[in-house]
Amino acid sequence: MQRIGPAAFLRPKEIADDWVWIVDHSIQIGQCKCLVILGIRLRDFPRGRPLCHQDMEPIALVPMMSSTKHTVAARLEEVVCRTGVPRAILDDHGADLHGGVEIFREAHPRTSEFYDIKHKAACLLKSRLENNPRWKEYASQSGQTKSAVQQTALACLTPPSHRSKARFMNVDGLVDWGVKTLAL
Repeated sequence: MQRIGPAAFLRPKEIADDWVWIVDHSIQIGQCKCLVILGIRLRDFPRGRPLCHQDMEPIALVPMMSSTKHTVAARLEEVVCRTGVPRAILDDHGADLHGGVEIFREAHPRTSEFYDIKHKAACLLKSRLENNPRWKEYASQSGQTKSAVQQTALACLTPPSHRSKARFMNVDGLVDWGVKTLAL
């Protein structure tokens, strides 16, 4: 990765008006996180199958000590020289990313913004489940089950860990565990 990665980021990209950028932040380490921009040309978009990592072209990896909508917009503007103005930008609608894309779009109104489907689905699930008493009880009982069985002969029945930040993006694992445990 260290040998191939920099070459992939640094090789010249074709300037075109049909790029789609996928923008996100890496996991924060200390004070720094990286703004990652991957891209694909619309003409190269796969038909009849999901988009894969191999389909993507690394566009930029920008270390950031502070991420605000203004710093994100500035970094996006800097990257335009590599591919041209993108036709669309896909992001998770975090305040800094969404705000930065909105500022970018003021200067480039032809660029569309799309909400990444996984985050959108998680928001919809959150609105349905967050205040649902049956879901709250299920999540609570799974946490208690984890504490009760993890150091016992029943450790194989330990439910998956709850992730506080992205818990509604990982509901499938907890539901799958419950279905399999009930079947057992």
